[in-house]
Amino acid sequence: MFDRNDRVEGPVSAEITLASGRQLSGKFILPAGRTLVEALNGPSTFIEFEPQGDERTFIAKSALQSVTPLKLVPRQTTGTEIAASSAAQ
Repeated sequence: MFDRNDRVEGPVSAEITLASGRQLSGKFILPAGRTLVEALNGPSTFIEFEPQGDERTFIAKSALQSVTPLKLVPRQTTGTEIAASSAAQ
């Protein structure tokens, strides 16, 4: 189902379906060094999720009916964006 060798850590974009049937797109906020699979299979009752355009929230893992991790295509960065990013720091 999930490739356990694919060590994507940090925020992971996903689409979720709750037991109520509600569907959300957003990202899971994972503890440092943990993958989505490890966080979902871990002992904690809740997992941190940030719905797209909304505030972070904690969702009971028992309320999750399905989780579909999204593979995001890396965005091309222009020289102007790099200069702006460097200037902001």
